[in-house]
Amino acid sequence: MKELFSIEDIKKRSKGGSNLMESNLGSNKPIEQVESDNRKILNKEHHMGITIEVISKEEDIVKNETDRILWYLNNYERYEKLGYSEYLNLPTSIDPKNYKREDVEKAVQNDYLKNKNDYESYALELKNTWDKIIDKMSSAMQGLYGFTPSNNFILAPTVYGTGGGSLEKDGIIFFKLPEDRSQERSTEERITHEVLNHEATANLREGTEIDESISTSHQWYKERLMDLLGRTLLVRTGILDRKKVKMDGDIEQQVASIVDPIYYLNPENPDENNLRYEGNIKDLFKAVIEKIKTDNIQVSNKIG
Repeated sequence: MKELFSIEDIKKRSKGGSNLMESNLGSNKPIEQVESDNRKILNKEHHMGITIEVISKEEDIVKNETDRILWYLNNYERYEKLGYSEYLNLPTSIDPKNYKREDVEKAVQNDYLKNKNDYESYALELKNTWDKIIDKMSSAMQGLYGFTPSNNFILAPTVYGTGGGSLEKDGIIFFKLPEDRSQERSTEERITHEVLNHEATANLREGTEIDESISTSHQWYKERLMDLLGRTLLVRTGILDRKKVKMDGDIEQQVASIVDPIYYLNPENPDENNLRYEGNIKDLFKAVIEKIKTDNIQVSNKIG
């Protein structure tokens, strides 16, 4: 398979951006997850069919972080072949070629104790941010998508991995602890991007050219769509001014000329209230996929 990602790109996303590499190196083996009746849930809210759970209890975070690291270790050779292994942000005490689960658990426990306050505060921030935006977002999604997603989303803070997002479809959605808030997307943006855009529409893209699967090769088009949908939701709800929404500049440079004319009725003067597929996200995805096929686009351009 042709390399899709540059070192600089994965380097940037390792600081808490999108879920490109995690999704594209997905394993068929699910992460072992903690049973919900044994999990302390920080928050569970119902809004028009949307349910979220934010994991906050120490033993559950340690369990999920351990499983997350083991997922990366199981896929380590693939990361290494692509030249991305150094950006996985794994415990320094773990040898990727020679490890035991108990060693990983011990390393995670030590890291948790060092970052306990950060884990707890960011879990609370995720919960509070969701509470603040979800009522507005539910109405905005109905107008933009043509439906309001009805899903159960599980969110968890993390210090490991290349970036945020889920490792498998319908899996836990991980959010990297912020390192530099001036450079990273806000929590409102991250929840919108990872949960309300990626995860809420994943089933509509499954098996297509803009799926999360490693077998697909058009992830930049999918990411541009997610960025556009997120900006529209954030602007329409009044959560952020359009100019303050952080978009991926590299991806914009590569594929905006293809995706944006499909998304906006007037791409020369993009307006979040003047969309080509208002209320019909399925046809939006179909139009982008058809463009990829019609133009015989074999692979996303390499960034960097």
